[in-house]
Amino acid sequence: MRRVEWNRPMAALSFVIALNMISMRMQALYNDATLPAKATIFKDQANYTTVMRQAIRFPHDATCDSITDTVRSMAQCQHMRHFGITITEQCVWVYPQHGPTLVVFQSLYQWEQVWFLWIKLALRCLLTAYVAWEMRVQYYSHCRALARDIRAFGIPDPVSPIHRIEVYIGDPTCLTLGNPIVSTCFVVDVWMSVTSVGEVMLQLSQLDDVVLIMKGCLYASRTVWFAYFSMRYTTVAIKWWRISRWVVPLDPTAIAIGATVLSGPLLYINARTSLVWLQYALWSIGVRDGDDATEIFPAFMPSSRTKHETNMDERLRRYSSMEYNDLNQRIVLSLVQSSRSDRTRGGSVYALYDLDAMFRHMPMFSHRSADCFVVGYDSDDVPIEHLRVSLLQCLDIHHSAMSICRTAHPTAICQLNTKRCATSSPASKLRIHSGGTKSQWLL
Repeated sequence: MRRVEWNRPMAALSFVIALNMISMRMQALYNDATLPAKATIFKDQANYTTVMRQAIRFPHDATCDSITDTVRSMAQCQHMRHFGITITEQCVWVYPQHGPTLVVFQSLYQWEQVWFLWIKLALRCLLTAYVAWEMRVQYYSHCRALARDIRAFGIPDPVSPIHRIEVYIGDPTCLTLGNPIVSTCFVVDVWMSVTSVGEVMLQLSQLDDVVLIMKGCLYASRTVWFAYFSMRYTTVAIKWWRISRWVVPLDPTAIAIGATVLSGPLLYINARTSLVWLQYALWSIGVRDGDDATEIFPAFMPSSRTKHETNMDERLRRYSSMEYNDLNQRIVLSLVQSSRSDRTRGGSVYALYDLDAMFRHMPMFSHRSADCFVVGYDSDDVPIEHLRVSLLQCLDIHHSAMSICRTAHPTAICQLNTKRCATSSPASKLRIHSGGTKSQWLL
């Protein structure tokens, strides 16, 4: 086999010429003569381009060298690749003005094709359909079964006759986020839109256009999926090392609100301060060439703390109460349920978590908002019974101290106690007694 080599000087020259050709069109479109006089940032709708102009400070020596050196090239471009595929061309060029003034332009040209955008839309539609199906199977079908079982068996052990029963369903968000496929697919979707992230960072690096800032903050809130992804897969290590007692479950709604409020300001600080040099330093880890860079992956959201900090607050709460809930459900329930019953039952899983946090199936996620509330009314339409029920899938039923009684009991809801049954393990201290139709709800 004959050996064939590229002539390196000619290859380098060809590469430089190609980069110069790429930047020539942008230099002709965007320079000090073509841009509006006082506009800091604006959109070129005809070319689907966002343009930003900002005064920056250069080191004195670098500025003097650029003015006096008429030979050196005043433009440079770089390829930006995603999984080895070129997605953008980023160019920087200098536009000299009269006197000792230079204007530096930077542009980012996206190579997204129409077919790729259609594929991304189709994948998002499929992901949305899968999430809807997952919520139906894992939550809403159980809610329908709960209503059907209560209609058949009634509320267990009522103090007086019940004339009307009302069921308040919860929020299945935490259960959906616990699905590893969902969190992984949404993270991949964020990476597929990395070019849009670059434009959002441009919008968030200025303070003149408030509308663009708000749009940028809204789009940047998608980074919450990195937090959900980390929370989901950190659970594996937490369960493996048996350190659930050191972790406090987080409210997914509060995490989403925090991402919406904080992502924009954090990106602004990163773009306008010296923190950006830390990002560049992380990009250069493990690359062979000084001109290369590798993307960094947001790995873990620090979200754990010792449990003894909140034990006192939890003891003061009644686990069966509607107030013992996540933020969104607490607000909604306070609006739709004004009168409360003095007799409240349920929420036994939270007392169980106090005994051993390893009973949590997903220790990083708070599932309080997924609980349903069953309210019974008397003939005067006054609430006299108040039950809080939780899904069994939120509980680690494989815990060594627990067993499930397979005997069908004539109740609508499973119950947790220490009573023995013929079909329960005698070695277990705690037993879950199943309902008449294999209910998935625990009182």
